[in-house]
Amino acid sequence: YRLGTVLGCLIGPILTMVYGFTLSFGDSHFVGAPPGALDVPGLPFLGWSTQYADLRPAHFFALHMIQASPLTGWLMDPFVTTGSYTPARLAAMAISIVFAGLSTWLFFNAMVGFVIPFV
Repeated sequence: YRLGTVLGCLIGPILTMVYGFTLSFGDSHFVGAPPGALDVPGLPFLGWSTQYADLRPAHFFALHMIQASPLTGWLMDPFVTTGSYTPARLAAMAISIVFAGLSTWLFFNAMVGFVIPFV
């Protein structure tokens, strides 16, 4: 689980800060929305916009990568064997790559104004 902790605690905060700064320095967390647009149709519970490009999903996945990577390594820890690429290490690397890739993909798509159809 140590590799998951290292990956989650190195990559996750960097991505979270980059996306968080982008959110805080912009006029809105929506891209392509008219100024002051705060109440737009969105996903139930999360409120992510289905009408405009939204930066919040990228921030969400980057932030929760900090938790998911170590948790995956910890859950896979009973399957640890000798060698450099144990199932726990592979799982921690895979979940880190998936979370980092997904959050980066969501971020860049939102920055160009592409609306992700979540439904």
